[in-house]
Amino acid sequence: MPFTCILCQQTTDTQLDLCLACFNDLPRTSTLCPICSPELNSKILGNHTAYQSKNALACLYQPHYFTRSYCLFNYYPPIPTLLFRLTGKRQLVYARIFGELIAQYIQNNCYYAEPLPDVIIPVPLHYQRLQKRGYNQALEIARPISKILKIPLEIKAAIRHKHTLPQLHLTMTERQANLNNAFCYQGNLTGKSVAIVDDLISTGATCNSFAQELLVKGAKTVDVWCCARA
Repeated sequence: MPFTCILCQQTTDTQLDLCLACFNDLPRTSTLCPICSPELNSKILGNHTAYQSKNALACLYQPHYFTRSYCLFNYYPPIPTLLFRLTGKRQLVYARIFGELIAQYIQNNCYYAEPLPDVIIPVPLHYQRLQKRGYNQALEIARPISKILKIPLEIKAAIRHKHTLPQLHLTMTERQANLNNAFCYQGNLTGKSVAIVDDLISTGATCNSFAQELLVKGAKTVDVWCCARA
């Protein structure tokens, strides 16, 4: 079967279910903070790129357990709709497309002078939410990334043993409290560099909490790869 664009429904020769014209219209990120990834006007402070916003200098004064994050899109239309079709409408084709796009982005734009991470670990779901949804969208996004980049995918050792509240309408302080001791990693990551995969970063609190647990279990560095930054 030919590849068919998910947006315009036209046949495409890009070897992906997304044509080049529609891909070029998507809200891709450009100038990003190397740690937390907001796309804003920048100014250089020492060795850190801080950003002019109500959260300016947040990366300088708040602990970040992940080293850096790579986000493919800004959370502008039609990205919210596409992610909702994945998480709310069970259309797993979007996981494959997002995963393939992230893999291409990592290959072409990141890790120029250093090796790729040793292992990919998708952010786990609590079993109640996993049972209700039927799948973990982060895992489904991570599968094609692992295949394309030839990086092992770890899917069993990470557990979300705390059934947290939805993060969407919580403040930063409430998000951090909500995620305290939410994750457990039942393995040994000593000396390994890790890439966390998730669908969306808003404040980064979820990935930060998960990265902290992975560092406790021996990870050398933890990076975050995701579809979009809100």
